[in-house]
Amino acid sequence: MKEFLLLGLQSQLNKIQNPTLHLNSGISLPPTASARNLGFMFDSNLTFSDQVSAISRACFYHIRDLRRIRPFLDFSTAHAIGTSLVHSRLDYCNSLYLNLPKTQINRLQHIQNSLARAVVAAPRSSPADHMTCSAGD
Repeated sequence: MKEFLLLGLQSQLNKIQNPTLHLNSGISLPPTASARNLGFMFDSNLTFSDQVSAISRACFYHIRDLRRIRPFLDFSTAHAIGTSLVHSRLDYCNSLYLNLPKTQINRLQHIQNSLARAVVAAPRSSPADHMTCSAGD
């Protein structure tokens, strides 16, 4: 079934009584809550919460795997794996993260902190967990 993404501020979207598109062919298209384009998830309010959640799930999956094999890797190999994970997941379309709420930025920062601890084989809980990100201040 085909759907479409309706973008706007929540106050603007609330003004629309019936957001369903009715085509000449008799087909009705309901709006969807989010849509993926080039691997990036957009939601109707552009909060990117679905995107950050998807990145978190994927990154923590890979971080868990890195922690499992880390005892068998030297530092340079672990560093290369960590760097490639950051470049492929966190840096992809990172300009779209401009002006994200601090809570979303903190979630992304938590991924980086966890990955750094996995690369250097540090304990999962460290003082870095209690620090907040200065981005967006």
